[in-house]
Amino acid sequence: MKSLLLAGAALVLTAGVAVAGDDHEMSADDKAAMKEWVAGCEAVKDEGSMTDCKCLYKKAHHDEAVMADLDAYDPEVGMESLGEAGTAAIMACQKSDDM
Repeated sequence: MKSLLLAGAALVLTAGVAVAGDDHEMSADDKAAMKEWVAGCEAVKDEGSMTDCKCLYKKAHHDEAVMADLDAYDPEVGMESLGEAGTAAIMACQKSDDM
């Protein structure tokens, strides 16, 4: 069974690759796809995880290697199922405890 994260990753692929960095520059369809993907990401990330799903969406949307790694994510295996690009993106999108 595919996780919501994988379903979200598929949404990113179908949303198209031309999403601007700022929300106000995104089309309504792109904003809706991002909102759905982020909700899926939030639903499946490990409890206590400080990953900023919106940040991760934007990184995956602009980098095919990150997208491929997130697409290969296996929730039963966890982070070990991610490649280098996906792991680096998740680490880069960690919120600090100060936020």
